[in-house]
Amino acid sequence: MDFTSLIDVCIKGLKGFDAETQAADIRLQDILESNPHLEDSDENFVVEVFSGCVRHHALLVVTVENFYLDEGKKMLRKDSILYRIFSYLILFRLDDLGFQNFESFVAQQDNLKMYLFLKYLFDLPKLQSWLKTKWCNIYDSKYVEDSILPNLLNNMENAEKLISQLNDKLQNKAQPKKESTFTRPRPFKLTEVKPRSVPLPEPIPKVKPTNPIPSSTYKSPREEMELAKKEKSTDCDSALIPLL
Repeated sequence: MDFTSLIDVCIKGLKGFDAETQAADIRLQDILESNPHLEDSDENFVVEVFSGCVRHHALLVVTVENFYLDEGKKMLRKDSILYRIFSYLILFRLDDLGFQNFESFVAQQDNLKMYLFLKYLFDLPKLQSWLKTKWCNIYDSKYVEDSILPNLLNNMENAEKLISQLNDKLQNKAQPKKESTFTRPRPFKLTEVKPRSVPLPEPIPKVKPTNPIPSSTYKSPREEMELAKKEKSTDCDSALIPLL
């Protein structure tokens, strides 16, 4: 059976039940007989939840009533049994159930209901102050510290992640959806493709003709020629002196 159906069976079994006028075992037998399709594991779950909610009725009622006063002022009173069931699973059976299975139960419920209730019950300052005090008025403080609080404290990190995920879902749900604008496809109009014109090459820029190289480039400068003549004349004169 799916998680939603299991919770619904438990809600129907607890709804209208009064321990002062009817024996719990007789009511439980009626529940199981009216749900013959339950598998063994599902039957064990229903028995455990129903029996636990009856056994810890006073503490669960105090827990849920304070939720309505604190966080659930706008929540429907008809869901009080639902909150009592989740209170029992969290306070007494969370470690045994396993947080992954608990998440599956939460996922089948209304996001807003679960977000507000989990945010209330896993609020550490409230938990360690007035909520713990109210529980200690019903049970011995050692029992509260050793058997109830560990289920909350040991799963605080996972609970905070789950609460954050529920909040994200609520934020996305609250945001109005924007109308998506899209381009409607139109049929293609196939036309004859025009031949592409080959672009003309760009004209090569004309280079200005260079001036001819002057003949003086390949001739010795005039000053060097005159100096060479003087040196040659001097050499000839020095050669004639000994002959005189």
